[in-house]
Amino acid sequence: MTPEYIGALVALAAGTAFALYMVARRPTAVIYLGDDAEDEVPVFAPVVADSPERAAYVTKLRETARHLVAMNPDGITTDDLHDVCPVPPGIERRIMGTAFPKEDGWVKAGWVQSRRKVNHGRPVMKWVRRTA
Repeated sequence: MTPEYIGALVALAAGTAFALYMVARRPTAVIYLGDDAEDEVPVFAPVVADSPERAAYVTKLRETARHLVAMNPDGITTDDLHDVCPVPPGIERRIMGTAFPKEDGWVKAGWVQSRRKVNHGRPVMKWVRRTA
């Protein structure tokens, strides 16, 4: 093996390790540099999955989701939750999905286009709640 080939392998391995490290560390907060959502800068902080703040926020999300679907029985999306309950700093934005547990009667009702600029029009799930 030539030194160049070995150097390329080391660089590739280091790059792969760095990429895996960055995937494992998701941003848990965002610093806003301007008025636009595109001016967000992710902040990497340790994720504490069982923190009291996270548990309180999940409870608030679920209560808000039940309230919102009572006002709009056709269904709600995470966009609706973001409008009412923005994610506080230190909590990962993907937490919104925990607002719709199957055990609480939530079922998927199809896909709609996101209203949020930061989502760039990607589809988000619409949820309805079945009551017994």
